[in-house]
Amino acid sequence: MTSPESPTPEPGSHERFTPPPAEPVSQAEARSNFFLAAVLSGAGCLLVLLVVLALMLLCTAGMPR
Repeated sequence: MTSPESPTPEPGSHERFTPPPAEPVSQAEARSNFFLAAVLSGAGCLLVLLVVLALMLLCTAGMPR
C-alpha cells in the first residue's frame, strides 16, 4: 500500500524528469573525448591501422639485409 506522499510519481502523471545541467567540460577533455570517439569509430580504426602499417613498412624498408 502506497502513501499519498510517495516520492515516485504515478505512471499516469505528466511530470517529466529534468536532468541537472551538465558540468562545463574543459577544452583538453573535449579534445580527448573527440579523439577517443574517432578511434572507436570505424573510420578512426582504419586510420590508426593505416598509420601502424605505414610505420611498419618504413621500419622494414630502412633495415639493412
